[in-house]
Amino acid sequence: MARRFAQVVLFREHERLNRLFSYAIPESLSPPPEVGSRVWVPFAREHLEGFVVGFTKMPEVNEVKEIAQVLGEGPVFSPEQIELARWMADYYMCPLIRVLKSMFLPSPPSRSKATVSLVALGEEEWLEVLAYWEKIHSPTARLINFLLERGETSEKQLARLGIENWEVILERLESLGLLQRETRPVVRSRVPEDRVVELALSTEEASAYLEKIRRRAPRQAELLSLLLQEKSILLTELSTKYGIKKTFLQALFKKGIIKINLGGKKLSPALNLDGFAEHPISGEERLAKPGREIAWSLNPEQKKAYTLIQQALNQADAGLPVAPIVLHGV
Repeated sequence: MARRFAQVVLFREHERLNRLFSYAIPESLSPPPEVGSRVWVPFAREHLEGFVVGFTKMPEVNEVKEIAQVLGEGPVFSPEQIELARWMADYYMCPLIRVLKSMFLPSPPSRSKATVSLVALGEEEWLEVLAYWEKIHSPTARLINFLLERGETSEKQLARLGIENWEVILERLESLGLLQRETRPVVRSRVPEDRVVELALSTEEASAYLEKIRRRAPRQAELLSLLLQEKSILLTELSTKYGIKKTFLQALFKKGIIKINLGGKKLSPALNLDGFAEHPISGEERLAKPGREIAWSLNPEQKKAYTLIQQALNQADAGLPVAPIVLHGV
């Protein structure tokens, strides 16, 4: 079977990087990369995150580096999405990675951790090496002694030792085959945990309340009926899948008819559900922490409009007629 090379677009956006780079696929790499996979690849003297957008049998360069690691549990893009992104990049004359970033969940890319460790030699051999460097270059001996005591260490920690030209010493020891350097990805969580809507009442109590509000609050009744059938529903799905507006959710939430859980924790009914169906965790919820101020407030005109709208919604919820409201730049 002919060897394949992955075509990778790097996550870092720069005019010199606006092209595909070929990387070899090690036989030992598991899981193997697919079109749309996130990968961790060596680039110059560092490692970068990238996406596999295709494969080729003929790389553009003679010396091809290998993919270091496949990130995640599977491809983040389908082949059809990659094809669409390539078309968009060509049509709008923009970098392919910019298109892929716009399709990708908003999260910071993976960070890297550079580590250093000494190669496996016998104790007597290392004592001889240490004695040699103590005679001709004490800073090198100090660095070797530190690594002998601590084992694998990050380059950041070595930088704190205060050894002059420590990077040059590392390069020299690496060229002599006395130490090895490795860069590993530190992958951050991409998807925040979503909130789950559940009944706060028993099935019998919820059914009785459903009959009570079925005529005067049909949308609230629809939500209760859904929860009686499904038991629990993702908060974001209530709007995107079922078309339930935040107003009806808030009404039941504040009355204690439903509850909203996040990571096993019940949210307080005092919380406003701003950001519902747009962000798994609302802006107000993220900012409502000790020592931090809410990032927004209403001016007098906005407060007046908000009060008027809230009164109208309450009237509509009670089945009373409501006149249209026109907003003029508030």
